[in-house]
Amino acid sequence: MPHIRKEDQKREDCWKGIFRFHGLDRATGCGALSMGVMTLEPHTCMPCHSHLVEDDMYIIEGEGIARADGVDTVLRAGDFICVPAGAHHYLRNESDSNFTLVYVWPSRDVERFLHPDENHVDPKLTIAERP
Repeated sequence: MPHIRKEDQKREDCWKGIFRFHGLDRATGCGALSMGVMTLEPHTCMPCHSHLVEDDMYIIEGEGIARADGVDTVLRAGDFICVPAGAHHYLRNESDSNFTLVYVWPSRDVERFLHPDENHVDPKLTIAERP
């Protein structure tokens, strides 16, 4: 039974100002899904991307915006969202506080496909780059 203790989790800097603790996947012995916690620091935006599987999220802190296939949805602590497989999407944090969520993918191996031509965000935000 996979059990990843908090002290054994490693912070992964996904992009500048965006980090995660990826807890469950093939590497940790999980048989059917991937799961972790991601934080977007204030005034950051991840690049537009898609996956071959749905991207399910539960917001645990703050407020942010999800854009999927051109439609913006405001997300707040306590909200759930399901981004369909193949949808071009990204998250952005326009606030002065952290935006933190739990993400779940129904697969042990998830690829990310970038779509840089679809990064339509407020120019005051920083579109994150790889650290």
